[in-house]
Amino acid sequence: MAENLTVARPYAQAAFEVALKQQALDKWQQMLYAMSVACSDADFLSSLKNASSSSVASERLLEVLKDLLDEYGQNFVKALGEKFRFDVIPEIYSEFVKLREMHEKVMEISVVSARELDEASLNAIKQKVTDKYGCSVILKTIIDPSIMGGAVLKIGDEVIDASVKSYLKGMSSALK
Repeated sequence: MAENLTVARPYAQAAFEVALKQQALDKWQQMLYAMSVACSDADFLSSLKNASSSSVASERLLEVLKDLLDEYGQNFVKALGEKFRFDVIPEIYSEFVKLREMHEKVMEISVVSARELDEASLNAIKQKVTDKYGCSVILKTIIDPSIMGGAVLKIGDEVIDASVKSYLKGMSSALK
């Protein structure tokens, strides 16, 4: 998985730069999403890998996506096909979305709590993240009773664990 991400980042960066230049972020995101959905199907991905050549594999994918890709999207598929990189398309899509969010100064964060948080608490979390990172925030809430209390914030690659479960694990380790 980490290897796929390493391979996907330069492709996502290239697609993002082209999308910015064309002022077509929405179009590119839609095209990459369509490619991602197609390549998330294990049987279809296997058929691409078993194709007699990279151009045959590219043509199969292009046939499936013919009404969804413009000329640039088709060229992107062909470039991926040259190195049989279809398996990293879902990661390319994810990385593209992250680049777009950074560019548009939007950040999606997850708040995991043991119970549903009230609107005031959610707004306070949202405001603190907005102040710290200087961006607008999309808040995703997840209820997980196993953390017992407190909350876990997932902000990009950063995790802030202020859960009771984590605190108790720390105390347990300290007492051993």
